[in-house]
Amino acid sequence: MAEVVLKLELALEKQQSRKFVAPEKIRSVANDVRPSNDETIPSVSTEQANVASTDTHTVGPTPVGGTTGEMENTDPPAGRKDGRKPKAYESLQRWARQVAFWNRVKPSKKEELVSKLVSEICEAEIKLPKFDLERIAAATNQFSSSNKIGQGGFGSVYKAMLPTGQTVAVKMFSFSTQGIDEFKHEILLVSNLQHHNIVKLLGYSIHGEGGILLYEFMENGSLDTFIFDEVQCHQLQWSLRFKIILGVARGVLYLHEGSQLRIIHRDLKPNNILLDTEMNPRISGFGIARTLGDGQSDTETRIIGTLGYISPEYFIQGNVSEKLDVYSFGIILLEILSGKKHLRYSRYDLNLIAFAWELWSEGRALDLIDDSLGGTFPAEEALRCIHVGLLCTQQHPYHRPTMRSVIVLLLDKGFSLQEKVAEAASYRGSMERSGASDLENEYLESSFIASRTFEYNEHNGIPDLGSDSAATFEYDNTMQR
Repeated sequence: MAEVVLKLELALEKQQSRKFVAPEKIRSVANDVRPSNDETIPSVSTEQANVASTDTHTVGPTPVGGTTGEMENTDPPAGRKDGRKPKAYESLQRWARQVAFWNRVKPSKKEELVSKLVSEICEAEIKLPKFDLERIAAATNQFSSSNKIGQGGFGSVYKAMLPTGQTVAVKMFSFSTQGIDEFKHEILLVSNLQHHNIVKLLGYSIHGEGGILLYEFMENGSLDTFIFDEVQCHQLQWSLRFKIILGVARGVLYLHEGSQLRIIHRDLKPNNILLDTEMNPRISGFGIARTLGDGQSDTETRIIGTLGYISPEYFIQGNVSEKLDVYSFGIILLEILSGKKHLRYSRYDLNLIAFAWELWSEGRALDLIDDSLGGTFPAEEALRCIHVGLLCTQQHPYHRPTMRSVIVLLLDKGFSLQEKVAEAASYRGSMERSGASDLENEYLESSFIASRTFEYNEHNGIPDLGSDSAATFEYDNTMQR
């Protein structure tokens, strides 16, 4: 019954969307969601069909005595004394009515996929409020460009004010075949997550041309706008940096162990970490996240992610496990500590990991800490964070700690990591001497293709709530095996 009601609501909202959403708004909201010829067949009214039909691609029953094609003139021929229409004209009328009816009742491929999506959402018993399109349009000032705060591969992101006074981020999905899959993946996954370090999904909407997800709005935007900005970075004193590091670690641990789904995020990076009004970190960007069964690892040939943050074993071999996220976390940790981007760090032609190891080997590990702190930080705690970052970014996934161990290592002041780091340095040196890391170095040095594709207005609050930025990097690595 719930499924029937939801499908009826979808039909009504489809009618509503045609009434008040202007064409230019639809284009900006859903990345030009006008269907292609193979996606849907426009309905033809009887009156329109009676006048003319110039679409040679219309699918429907063949008219009597001929084939589909252009009908130049269907008016009754002049000079008929009784005023009656000839039989040929009546046949064309009947055919036009059949075409109109056929186009109305035959669902397009897109409609079939949307119907299936509705069914799956009902079966999943998602406990989220459903918003109608008209209410969302009003909350975004009819999807005004002044409310737009991001643009991605499947649609735009808008800031919205609900009638309750709550500010939310509205993420749009245009319903191409892939867009439907992305929407389904995200709503089914994120709706099950409840953790104070994970961005919260507040509601959803499905209308004729696409889907909408409503997320809580993060007033302070994303982490990258603070740690990589020469002005904003001064707001991140040591205690705040450590708070963010610990919060991100707890969020990733929840994904791996606490959500009962064993989720691998696969796209952890600073602009997928949002900050609330009190600078608490919230992990977002679940567009390419995936789940694994207990004790399961997986291998993929289609590699998706952001260069500089995906681990070497995933980039080279397509191996997916929790250690992929551990590596990404280690990169983020080192970036928070240093205020420098991993692949764009160019001193001595070293990436950030290599530079951190060089400083450690010279006994100057604390020189990695961001100069904007002015030397004001607890040396022991900072060194412990550096050590954790180095352990998390080891080349072999087996040598990296789990996220549970990461949290223990960050908090346990009585546990020395010096010996563990020395072992990691020895292994790293042996790998470099054997030349086994050449392919990894080639990957790490590919900074010229490590730019993001997701546009973001740093003065607004929601940079990336899904797969949009994940399109940064995608390739098939079959040939490398």
